[in-house]
Amino acid sequence: MKKILTGRQAGMLLFISIISLKFLVFPALITTYARRDAYISIFVSLTIEFAIIAIILLFINRYPNVTFKQAISMCFGKVVAKIIYVILFVYFFSKTLFLIKETHNYFLEVIFDSLPWFFFTMPLSVFICYVMSKSIKSMARSMEIMFWIIIVCVGATTLAPLHRIDILNIFPMLENGVKPAIDGIIYSSFSFGDFIVLLLFMGKINIENGAIKKIFWYAFGCVIFVTIFYVVFVAIFDNSGVKHISALSDISVRSSYPYTQEKLDWLAVLIWTIILLFQVGVYATLTKDCLNEVICFKFKAVSIGIIAGALFIASLFLYLNLELIVKVISSVPFVASVISIHILLAVVFVLVFVILHFKHLKPNKVTNNLKHKCNIVGSSAVGDV
Repeated sequence: MKKILTGRQAGMLLFISIISLKFLVFPALITTYARRDAYISIFVSLTIEFAIIAIILLFINRYPNVTFKQAISMCFGKVVAKIIYVILFVYFFSKTLFLIKETHNYFLEVIFDSLPWFFFTMPLSVFICYVMSKSIKSMARSMEIMFWIIIVCVGATTLAPLHRIDILNIFPMLENGVKPAIDGIIYSSFSFGDFIVLLLFMGKINIENGAIKKIFWYAFGCVIFVTIFYVVFVAIFDNSGVKHISALSDISVRSSYPYTQEKLDWLAVLIWTIILLFQVGVYATLTKDCLNEVICFKFKAVSIGIIAGALFIASLFLYLNLELIVKVISSVPFVASVISIHILLAVVFVLVFVILHFKHLKPNKVTNNLKHKCNIVGSSAVGDV
């Protein structure tokens, strides 16, 4: 099986996936429920994800050649595997759609006075088609070039107004009990579940040269990075954070040095535009690959056209108003569905790990069984195109 990602690349893709939905709209959403305990909500959620990521990494280390679909097929059969990938398809399609709207809203907030939805989606659809025609390896190489530039710029933007924060804004912790913090976790659940990205990288990561440790430290660093951002956000805005739907840009203009405000704002705009467009491409690609695992297309252009067309039609038909979208993704039925998907995938993965372990199957035996029994060798959860 061809390894298409190094540990460094997988770690970077995971890092960017985790932060992509957490620095703009969701700080305001979490603050709506958790108030000044928003940073506690984000830390608890990220810690849970980090624990699941650690288990996934243990599996990858033990069964480096086994993909997620192969593992499910081995334990539960091909039908269950296809059902799981249908769920993954819906999940990634929804996230891609939200990222498209978030990008549109971000452009309207910080760059354009007016940006008609149709004229935004047309060039974006071309961009999505182009990205989906490439392999995840190509995107990973691009991220290797941009990663540290992104981290330094976002870090500088976050820490520039550090001397103006009021540390008292983050205290007392849990002033109104644990319920607000729990509500923040529950009603912002759509911005979590990023461990799912790592599931689709299974079987495609070259685990040599300490790859697992690298991914582990990227994930751990991301938990700290995001938590610091939310601590700064709450310390600056306190309970008024609900009004700041472009959190990163709003933080950048809080610098007490007027001559730096415009520079920091444009730095945030440039870097976050790159992140949003990059993540739209990644999630669209993963959506396409989930579809390919459910339906076998003779030509890859077919699945690309289906995904791009579905995203374009959904965008135009729904004309996604940001307030409406936030209302939908924080509604009880939607939240229950998202949390159920997260729990389902985590439970399925743990069960697979336990079943393979108690069957006392060695890595090589698992791979051989899959070759002959499941007949799905070479299936690529991340589209080796």
